[in-house]
Amino acid sequence: MSKVWKVIGIMFGIMLLLGAVSVGVGMITGGDIQRIDELFKAANADTVQRVQDMVQSAEEALRSLIDSLCDAAKH
Repeated sequence: MSKVWKVIGIMFGIMLLLGAVSVGVGMITGGDIQRIDELFKAANADTVQRVQDMVQSAEEALRSLIDSLCDAAKH
C-alpha cells in the first residue's frame, strides 16, 4: 500500500511542478494571471453545469423507471 501512496505522491509532485512551470512561462511570455484565473473559473462553471445536467438526467431516468415499476405492479 505504501508503494501506491508513493506513486500518487510522485504524480502529484509532477503535476504541481508542471503547473508551476506553465504559469511561470506564461508570465515570462507576457501572459496575465487574470486570464489564467478566468480560464479556471470558466472551466469550473462548465464542469458544474455538466454535473448538474447529469444529475437531472439521472433523476428523470430513475423517476421514469420507478413509475414503470409501479404501473407494472398495479396490473
